[in-house]
Amino acid sequence: MNAETILTVGYVLWTFVTVAIYVAYRVDVRAQREAWKRVEEERRKLHDDWQALR
Repeated sequence: MNAETILTVGYVLWTFVTVAIYVAYRVDVRAQREAWKRVEEERRKLHDDWQALR
């Protein structure tokens, strides 16, 4: 293998790894956002239920 082939393969691998890390980060951020939305919904529901009992 010559140097140009090694550099090209390295660049392609680096690009794939970078994209995979970015996609994993975005998926994680979206999951966290959805979890916080569910927490807020549950908190609001419990607050409404508590107000109804008072």
